[in-house]
Amino acid sequence: MGLAVFRGRDGRDHALTGSFGGCSGCRGNRLYAWDLGDPAKPALTDSLVLDARVVGDVVVNAEGTLAVATRQQSESRRDGVVVLDLADPAHPKVAADYFETVTGGVQNLALDGTTLYAVNSGTADLHVIDLADPREPREIGRWGLRERPARHLQDVAVRDGLAYLSYWNDGLVILDVGGGDRGGSPAEPALQGAFRYTIKIGREEFGNTSTAAPHTNRAGKRYVFVGDKIMPARLDLDRPAETAGWVHVLDVSRPGRPLEVARWEVPGAGVAALRVQGDTLYAA
Repeated sequence: MGLAVFRGRDGRDHALTGSFGGCSGCRGNRLYAWDLGDPAKPALTDSLVLDARVVGDVVVNAEGTLAVATRQQSESRRDGVVVLDLADPAHPKVAADYFETVTGGVQNLALDGTTLYAVNSGTADLHVIDLADPREPREIGRWGLRERPARHLQDVAVRDGLAYLSYWNDGLVILDVGGGDRGGSPAEPALQGAFRYTIKIGREEFGNTSTAAPHTNRAGKRYVFVGDKIMPARLDLDRPAETAGWVHVLDVSRPGRPLEVARWEVPGAGVAALRVQGDTLYAA
């Protein structure tokens, strides 16, 4: 489930966590707020009950004033996102509930300033939503692959005007949303580059691009770490699942032509999420 750690307006560290549950009003349908003033003893400060069986991804803007959480498998069947006001970070308040163009369910999010990038499970497209007025979200753009009817968009990350889309068996897709050279913008994303790959396991080949984390090193060189998550076609409850996956290191100094310069594997483990902090990469 989603986890977002941020510095609040009160100067303290806070966290928001999503959850997975079974019915409206149960603990699993809540978004939880935590005070991390003492990292050894996180303190629960509040929670919000949302119309959802899954409160999945959670993102917070750089200023720590605005958050967005996904709302999946709602009883009203109007899945979408919930926009949260963090004026009091210990006690988030709902600013808006947006579902109009994303009723198919939102799997993952990226928040860049007041622009929200949402992975729509229903359309397999990237939906771009303007949150300049947090109480009146509105969709301003959309982009998706058209070549493969069976396409699947898994995740999105945005940095320096480029959006990195993890498009499962279609690999990594890079969009110009204002920082590239293809004339793109949040309202009209433009294809900047792509990197498609397959991993051979036995007689089968997989892509399964599941997540990406852009990073600029101390020398100013741009990279993106790409993870894939390969699960067995059938799960046997009597034996551990044989999973697989790699972290691919791509040089994106020329984002129109990504170049793989390294890869790293943990045998028997797929990559569900990646985060970069300083010069350290964390892989789940």
